[in-house]
Amino acid sequence: MIIARSIAEIAPPETRDMPRLSLVPRYATACIVAACFATSGLFASGNEPPEPTGKAGFATFELESVDAEGQPIERKGFIWYPTSETPVAHNYGGQIGEAAPDAKVAEGRWPTIVFSHGFLGSGDQAIFLMEAFARAGYIVAACDHADAHFHGLDADADPPKFGDGKNWTDAKFADRRRDMQKLIDWTLARDQAPKSKLFEHVDRERIGAAGHSLGGYTCLGLAGAWPSWKDDRVRAVLLYSPYAIPWRENGVASRVSVPAMIQGGTLDLSVTPMLVPVFHAFSGPAYAVVLKQENHFGWTNLATLGRTTRQAEATGNTKWMCEYGIAFFDRHLRGEPITDDDLLSRPNDEVSRFRVRNVGE
Repeated sequence: MIIARSIAEIAPPETRDMPRLSLVPRYATACIVAACFATSGLFASGNEPPEPTGKAGFATFELESVDAEGQPIERKGFIWYPTSETPVAHNYGGQIGEAAPDAKVAEGRWPTIVFSHGFLGSGDQAIFLMEAFARAGYIVAACDHADAHFHGLDADADPPKFGDGKNWTDAKFADRRRDMQKLIDWTLARDQAPKSKLFEHVDRERIGAAGHSLGGYTCLGLAGAWPSWKDDRVRAVLLYSPYAIPWRENGVASRVSVPAMIQGGTLDLSVTPMLVPVFHAFSGPAYAVVLKQENHFGWTNLATLGRTTRQAEATGNTKWMCEYGIAFFDRHLRGEPITDDDLLSRPNDEVSRFRVRNVGE
């Protein structure tokens, strides 16, 4: 890919020399934003999510999806969730986490996040992030897409051509759209199934999506960048170094009106600089975090080599990946009000850049 403009351009020209959080709303706008939530029907159930337990459960499952011809196929699925049971040091096949395998889900209805992995990755490629969300009070469901584990290198497969955005249409990687919609269907169906672990534990009105790289592309499509992909059940999207070239130049990222957060890195030179026009095109609340000295694979298990998930969650860039993502979903899925001292409303010298648009402006 071509290295694009300076990362500094994540801010518009007239604001680049202003204080880092000059675009962040102050407390005076909190009532306006809260009123928007109250009148929009976003949280029509009126039920507040329960308090996080600080503990994560983990289980695997088989997801029944469909291929392009509508034929049934199976995907390996993973789920993390809040639990009240005592977690243990859990070995995920090399990554040491802290979770309670097959534990019961904690009482209450929890917001849900569906996760899409990067090209050739896997549904469990970012365990430290998944556990952090579960500890913070979210159900997280993920699955292996068709290209997982290098299956996308099949000699007969259509080359992705990542550098040629004009080559992309809504047919490109449409299997991922189907998988993500089936993940949402799966969680909602289990919420209604008395014998399911998730029975009466899913907050059906609070569903978000998160994705890394090509998974970020997938989430953008679900948020409306591809109109044929739009899923109105998705209320907010978190994009980790997302592949967004198909929408970079033509401005159709303006179709994305749900809250969106982009996370990038100063060493992510093939992706992060190209996200500038995408960030400025979003028509809904938009956030951009650029992490110091971070590369494209910082949001994967590669970032936690030699560390446990708890250690990753507590220090360095991986800490801010977790904390900014949780703060984003806390605001836009859990409906927590804006305050002067929350992470999305104050400076942070430990990241390279933080920008906000269309939030209480």
